[in-house]
Amino acid sequence: WRFKMSLWVYHESQLAPHDLALLKPGGWLNDDLLGFIFEYFTHDHPESARFAETAAFIHPCTVQLVSATNTSEEVACVLEALGLGRKEWIFLPLNDQTEDAAGGTHWALLVYSRAHTHTVLYDSMGQRSALLSKAHTIAKRLDSHLHSLDQRPPRPVMEGVCPIQTNGFDCGVCVAANIEHLLLHGPATGSTITYDLGHITAQRPRWQALIAALRQRV
Repeated sequence: WRFKMSLWVYHESQLAPHDLALLKPGGWLNDDLLGFIFEYFTHDHPESARFAETAAFIHPCTVQLVSATNTSEEVACVLEALGLGRKEWIFLPLNDQTEDAAGGTHWALLVYSRAHTHTVLYDSMGQRSALLSKAHTIAKRLDSHLHSLDQRPPRPVMEGVCPIQTNGFDCGVCVAANIEHLLLHGPATGSTITYDLGHITAQRPRWQALIAALRQRV
């Protein structure tokens, strides 16, 4: 972390006080908080070192850009900068925002894994996800890019099974919990993620404590 005016900067993410307040019960995690969480999985999670060469955690704003970009050349430019060629896992947070801007009301998780024959969409609102069309768009663009690098075959999108949130604001928390489950349990999980719903409730104070600890490094 480093301090920059009223912002706390952590690698490629930055959080303002109003972002941190969203970790309180009832807060909807925004792009900046999800961006921080993805940076944390990249750099400081206990499993980060093990997955440093094989996993990519794509920032929400980058995912939105890939979704909204109109030309194949622009998509290729964005994806090329991510260095995905050697990755076994690619984690992408999907948002229901329809424009190339921050916002939206719901998050889900799209996961590419070489160990699977499908790209899997995990939506904590249940299957028949409203984000399935967007997942197909992003997966198709990702497939095209990876095929150009190493001839990986295209992978259709399937809906995975994960715990269902019981409110309208824990979707971002569920995205983080689902990523962690996959990191800890690996491909053996298949397309099903299971954990107790109490695990979701415990995530907010846990992330608050993690941020407080990271800020002490300044």
